Amino acid sequence: SYTERPSVCRMFAVAGTHDKHRKITLSICKYIKEAQPTDSQNVLQEVDAATVPLLSFWSSCVTNLGSPELNVRLPLNLALKSALDKISLYAQYQNI
Repeated sequence: SYTERPSVCRMFAVAGTHDKHRKITLSICKYIKEAQPTDSQNVLQEVDAATVPLLSFWSSCVTNLGSPELNVRLPLNLALKSALDKISLYAQYQNI
């Protein structure tokens, strides 16, 4: 459902990625595409590829924050589990 969308999709409903020729192609959140296919196609036709956030840029920004753990690329569900495990451990230490 819409409320279960990953935060990446919430932040960037339409984002840009580079194809093999380094041309920016548009990508839209799959949940939005499934729920509103006609609107999704209209948006993809109307959005200027030069104005959308590039996922590779934002990924490199997070990677450059400095923690070596950020350089490990995981599928989204495993990354979320890892983050929640760390938050849970941190919360346990706060209660001591």
